[in-house]
This record gives sequence, C-alpha cells and structure tokens, in this order.
Amino acid sequence: MAPPLEITRLEMTGLEAKRFQRIGDRAANVRIDQNSSITQLTALSDSEGSAAFRFCVNYSGLGYLNIEGEMLFRGPAEEMASCWIEKGQIPSGEANVIHSAIVSSCMVSAVLLAREAKLPPPFPMPRVNVKRPPPPGPEVA
Repeated sequence: MAPPLEITRLEMTGLEAKRFQRIGDRAANVRIDQNSSITQLTALSDSEGSAAFRFCVNYSGLGYLNIEGEMLFRGPAEEMASCWIEKGQIPSGEANVIHSAIVSSCMVSAVLLAREAKLPPPFPMPRVNVKRPPPPGPEVA
C-alpha cells in the first residue's frame, strides 16, 4: 500500500490581476468562476515529487486573477508521474489532496489581489441578517 500524500512545501511563483472596466463602472450579475490545474508533475524520487500549478479566477468580462506556483510532496510520486505521463492526470485521491492544497493556499492571495484590482472577492460573501429581539412580554408556547 502506498503512503498517503503529504504536501511539504507550496510556493507561489506568479501573481496576475486584470480588471477590464474602469472604477465606478457597474457590472450587473458578475459570474465568478474558479479553477485549479496541475500543469506539470515530476517524480524527484520514488517517494518525493513536484507539481506545478495554476489557480484562476475569471470574472465574466470584468477581469481575472491568475496565480501560478509549485509544490513539493511526499507520497507515491513515481506512480503519480507515470499516470501523469500516460493519461495527463493523477489518481483522484492524490488529486483531491493537491487541489485542496492549491485552493486553500491561493484563496487568501486571491482575496488580496482582488481587493487591489478593485474586483469582487472570489467567493460569495456571507449575508448578515440581524433580527430584532421580540418585544418584552409573556412568552407563549
């Protein structure tokens, strides 16, 4: 049985933000799409590997954010690299770990990039709904 995948290092190598509209122009119903992709996977040894990645946020005609980087990992690197070469993808269990690490690491930077480029945050903001307390009086069940 192969050892579980462990991300040992993740670093961002490129950050890019672009807004297409001027400040003050309002876009109605902006659709925000995000995705992460592995652009290269290499086995450094039987149990260590490297994966280059890209995290993108697209604001339907309003702008985009691109973050590129590289991560090092421990796990079934040789098996993953063989699968990558043959099929252009990696097993789903390892893919879940890698993509979760990409999204969780890049989302913080994406929020800051979006703020600097005057774009909406790359995820829906929670709605706050403060309800008024009931008027004082007898409690009825």
